[in-house]
Amino acid sequence: MLMVIWSWILLATIDPAPAVPQPEFLSAWAQSDYQRSCLLLDQSKQPLVDSGWRSIAVKARTRCGKDYLAGGRVKIAKRQYQACLALNIDESRCQELGQLIDGWEALVAVRKGTLGPAVIKATGVASEHWPKDLPVELLRSGGHAIKEHRVADAQATLSLLEARAPETFGLSELRSSIWWATKGATVAFRIALVAFMLLLALTLRSLLRTRRRAKALLEAEIQS
Repeated sequence: MLMVIWSWILLATIDPAPAVPQPEFLSAWAQSDYQRSCLLLDQSKQPLVDSGWRSIAVKARTRCGKDYLAGGRVKIAKRQYQACLALNIDESRCQELGQLIDGWEALVAVRKGTLGPAVIKATGVASEHWPKDLPVELLRSGGHAIKEHRVADAQATLSLLEARAPETFGLSELRSSIWWATKGATVAFRIALVAFMLLLALTLRSLLRTRRRAKALLEAEIQS
């Protein structure tokens, strides 16, 4: 019994574990100062042990990433995305930012003239996460590909836009250009061939009539 009492006394004299101080980024987040919130997260060496803190950190990283994308700063947005994944929370909560980044990378690729990689990248992104200028840029590059006789790239672009952005203005012109590049030449050749054969037949018919008239005139002259 005496040992139990001494144990209680010993435990009572031990100081409780010090509480983990609240991270500074939380106050910046509460004030809607999102950029400062992410900056404090970058500078902090204190691990986020509380799941609630990590949840807010995910929101901060996502918000900062979107803000950087709005300014066209894709590389910095990607760092925010990687930091979001590093929080070891539900990965799907970072997925939207990842999709938005892929959409912007597709836009950057098409503006650099690399249409094929841009189409591949954009195919993996839901259309609601596409930058607003992506459909127009894809359409413009598809038309340019036709002029350079890169019909396969243009066809892939058309298929993507028809599936994801069918309301894109000017899509019918790209469709017509591809038709003429693939089937139009054959049809035009056939039309020209038929026209030539018809002209040839009319010419032969005219020659036959001329010969008959000449022969009739010659016979009439002989008989007279």
